[in-house]
Amino acid sequence: MQGMIGTSPLRGVGTVYADFLAGWALLDSGDFAGAGDDDANLYATYAFDATFTFAHALQAMAAAGEDYEDGDLLLAKLKLTDFTGTTGKVTFDVNGDRLAVYDVVNLVGEEFIIVGDWNT
Repeated sequence: MQGMIGTSPLRGVGTVYADFLAGWALLDSGDFAGAGDDDANLYATYAFDATFTFAHALQAMAAAGEDYEDGDLLLAKLKLTDFTGTTGKVTFDVNGDRLAVYDVVNLVGEEFIIVGDWNT
């Protein structure tokens, strides 16, 4: 299996990720599972970005004076969301799928080492 190449969801990048980790380390692990150290679970960063995607869409609707109870309009605003999150650039295609970025990893010994990235 040595030398195996694969992909993994992007762990996190940039200053937003660094700020997230700094805040994550200060949280009580009794209140937030996995918190309290400087290494967040991979999926915590995606949950963070998902929450901010929703917040950005609602903010756009509020700024335009639009009805936030209109599900079709909310979906349209979600698809237009574009910001930098903990996992890099968060933007969506016309189908509402996030434009993805993956780490390219290589198995060395017993761990996967990030050797590059791939995006859609």
